[in-house]
Amino acid sequence: MLSYKKMRAWYNGPNGEIWMRSKWEVAYAQYLDRHSISWKYEPRCFRVGRSGYLPDFYLTAEQEYIELKGRLTAKNERKLAAFRKQYPNIKWQMLMAKELKALGVLDIHGRAILR
Repeated sequence: MLSYKKMRAWYNGPNGEIWMRSKWEVAYAQYLDRHSISWKYEPRCFRVGRSGYLPDFYLTAEQEYIELKGRLTAKNERKLAAFRKQYPNIKWQMLMAKELKALGVLDIHGRAILR
C-alpha cells in the first residue's frame, strides 16, 4: 500500500488533484498537459521478485510507462533490470535529469519548472 506521507507535491490540472512524490513529477505532468499527451499517474504495480515496481506515469496513446529518476542506486538498477527481464513486452523508458532538462521540465540547476 502506498504511503501518501512520502508524497511531497500537489498536481492540480486536467487530470484532477493528485498528490505526487516529487516536484519533478508535477512538472513532468504539467509538461504532458501542455503538449496534450494523455497520461495516468502510477496506474499499475508490477510484481517484481518479492516486491513491486510502480512506474511513475503511463502515456495512454503511446502505451508506454515512464519512470523519472534523480539518481540511480544499485537497488534501483537491480529492480529495473528484473522488471525488464520479467516484462520484456512492456514499453518503458526512464527519464533522468538530463532528459528532463532537455524537455524543459527542469532548469539548468535541476529544479522543477512549475507552471
